[in-house]
Amino acid sequence: MKKIINEPSNFVEESIEGLVKSHPDIYSFAQDNKRVITRAKKSSNKVGIV
Repeated sequence: MKKIINEPSNFVEESIEGLVKSHPDIYSFAQDNKRVITRAKKSSNKVGIV
């Protein structure tokens, strides 16, 4: 069996870092590096669920 998650305690941080690195045109880290900022302007008539 192959491991997908190297260290379970780092899963969230590594997932977010991968998301930002794979889509730098859409996402970036905030200056405190604990939040992700979206760069794309959203349409006002849609809602996003996280």
